[in-house]
Amino acid sequence: MSDTNPDPGPACLNCGRPRGERFCGYCGQNDRNYIRSAWSVMGDLVRETLEVDSKLLQTLKQLVRPGRLSAEFSRNHRANYMSPVRMYLFATILYFFAFARAFFGGVDAGTMDPSVSFEITRGSPAADSAGVDDAADAVLDDLAPDTAQVNALKTRLQPRYRQKLDDILSRPEEAAGVGTILAFAGDIEPRAPGETGWLEKAFWSLMIDFVHDPVFFMERVVGNLSVSFLCLLPFQALVFAIIYLRKKRYFVEHLVFQIHLQTFCLLASAIPLLLPAGAVGNVIWLGTTVWILYYTLAAMRHFYRDGWIWTVIKGFLALILYSSLLIPAFIGAVALSL
Repeated sequence: MSDTNPDPGPACLNCGRPRGERFCGYCGQNDRNYIRSAWSVMGDLVRETLEVDSKLLQTLKQLVRPGRLSAEFSRNHRANYMSPVRMYLFATILYFFAFARAFFGGVDAGTMDPSVSFEITRGSPAADSAGVDDAADAVLDDLAPDTAQVNALKTRLQPRYRQKLDDILSRPEEAAGVGTILAFAGDIEPRAPGETGWLEKAFWSLMIDFVHDPVFFMERVVGNLSVSFLCLLPFQALVFAIIYLRKKRYFVEHLVFQIHLQTFCLLASAIPLLLPAGAVGNVIWLGTTVWILYYTLAAMRHFYRDGWIWTVIKGFLALILYSSLLIPAFIGAVALSL
């Protein structure tokens, strides 16, 4: 008599129960065995971490179509796409890489060849250049703050910022920056300890930090902004939950829509940052801005199923509410950089 019981398949390496498919139906572990060559294991880890396969292309294909990817999520069609959070993290890393490359990676103090001798002789072009340098030094000296201003400013600073101020004053170009700020601030009087308010103290501390090392200061601000944007996503979803209250959607649907919207904005904004500056770059900047604005409204219209007029009105209302969230977030990111 033949055995009519189906073959249960190989046993799961995790729980020991029969695994009929690629994934175990009891514990969910897949059939991969990592006790093998390190190179093949690393390939699997990279693929699992980034999901660099057809899912990425399929996700991007739907993402560029306004509101389609969020609509797919609401229909529970998720197997063919990357998870919203993973896609958002991928876009964030790409955007801030492009931002750092655009604003920090290409900064060059000069293109002088150190092997070239700069011996200056009277009547030579180099001598004329030296005259320009002398005029520039005279301007820097005029912009440098006087001793009374510096002493008055130090009464508003904590000890570590006083040390940074002394470091700045030892470099003429940066000292001129402090002098320019003080010139706009007008005459300042010395303060007794405890008389300076926290807002004024924070302002001067930020100015000192920025002048002392602008690149490092901006890197900290950008890093804090990336965290702030992530923390703002639930509040932005709440804004849309209020605006579209009558649509009776779950909060998670608004949240996923915001994640997809922010993901697209980050990816689109990274494009002009990766391109060289110039006339063409400016046109791309303008085109990207218009594209993001249209995409936002079109995504709202498709996902929430409203007409264009109501979509524009609600988009304008969302922009006002966004501003009330973004301004405190920016202030907080700057404050955390102190």
